[in-house]
Amino acid sequence: MIKRITIIILLICLAASVAASCSGEDMPPTAQDVIPGEVSPVELPPSELLTDESLQEDFPTDESPPAEHPSNEPPQEDLTPGEYITIRGERYSTDLTELWLPDILTGEDIAPLKYMVNLEYLTISVDGLYCDLSPLAGLTNLEEIFLDSDQAAEIADWSPVAHVQYVTGKPQ
Repeated sequence: MIKRITIIILLICLAASVAASCSGEDMPPTAQDVIPGEVSPVELPPSELLTDESLQEDFPTDESPPAEHPSNEPPQEDLTPGEYITIRGERYSTDLTELWLPDILTGEDIAPLKYMVNLEYLTISVDGLYCDLSPLAGLTNLEEIFLDSDQAAEIADWSPVAHVQYVTGKPQ
């Protein structure tokens, strides 16, 4: 009987010491320790604190991009296959073989298409009065162009796409 009481007392002491060590100050709070609506302060080492300077580096308050590349893209003159062009704020891989651009575009908008040397099928809507098709002249893989526009008749020079087999939307 004394052995049983001794074992029970030892187990109670052991359980108490385990419970005491688990409730130490260095342990993070658990969900049961936090009262709903209460915010617990978190202490960070000085190396992890964000300073005004580090915030300004990561999140500049001046929202304008650097002057040398207005779109934060590499200059499009330096593009090689496998890179991206930007048209009206959207990025497109220069490796694409098919492209559909639903917005009405001007010659300036389609100028980056000259880097899409793998392009075979192109659907665009153009503003015929202001559209220069010369960026498409070097796209030797281009088989079909669909000009989805009532203003295609206004395009003055169709010779840059003379090599394209099918040009839908070109006036007869």
